[in-house]
Amino acid sequence: LESTAQHPDLLLQLASVYAQSLKMAKVDSLLGLLPDSLTSSSDFIHAKALVSLSQQDTAAAYTSLEEYHIEHPLEKETIMLMADILFAQENYDQGIILMNQAIGFNTEVPEFWYYYGLFSKGFGMTEDVEFALERVQTLSKNDAFVSLVREQLKIEVIEE
Repeated sequence: LESTAQHPDLLLQLASVYAQSLKMAKVDSLLGLLPDSLTSSSDFIHAKALVSLSQQDTAAAYTSLEEYHIEHPLEKETIMLMADILFAQENYDQGIILMNQAIGFNTEVPEFWYYYGLFSKGFGMTEDVEFALERVQTLSKNDAFVSLVREQLKIEVIEE
């Protein structure tokens, strides 16, 4: 690995492969080999966020994800990771803002509507929760996901 330090792109690719297989200790050691000039790259920031999440350091992970999100505002995985952290922290204000931005970029992602429903539920906004569920049911072709959303939002759907 030390010899790959001369090839930062290869290090980032290796870190990505290890991150996908959830070998975060290896990701962290690879990231430590990168030259300082690359520690602000979006790939580095994203990998560092995944390492922080694996170490249960949600504050560091969220900070890294926010940095990454600035350069990649449309990336679904990042938005969903940020939403997970905000929901776990019961930070419904920031969660609603994040999901409104995400839905503003793409209204056709059922997962964005799911998170919007979760944050709306945190505020007790029943109509928004019902609307979010309706959007998930319309957009998702995955019955298991729709069932999960119904359960999480605790909405009973009355068949007509």
